[in-house]
Amino acid sequence: MPLLDHFHPPLEDEIPWTTLYAGWATRIADDLNERWLTLDYLAAEIATFPEVIEVRVYTELGRRKLVGVIELVSPSNKDRTGERRA
Repeated sequence: MPLLDHFHPPLEDEIPWTTLYAGWATRIADDLNERWLTLDYLAAEIATFPEVIEVRVYTELGRRKLVGVIELVSPSNKDRTGERRA
């Protein structure tokens, strides 16, 4: 399935990017928890609009510890050529 450009018309006005990415992050976290991570790990969607939308993975062994992060792309980190390359 192709990734469509949701930041320009006609979708820009109908689906805000925050809604798209928050839903995407939730689905990624759910899939990680249901299919990929063992019971020792937990994936959680974190959204602090508009700056941060990411999925964090924690270990549940002993005290909870952050062991991984999936940061989703937002318009603010695609606005410069160097950022798009990264």
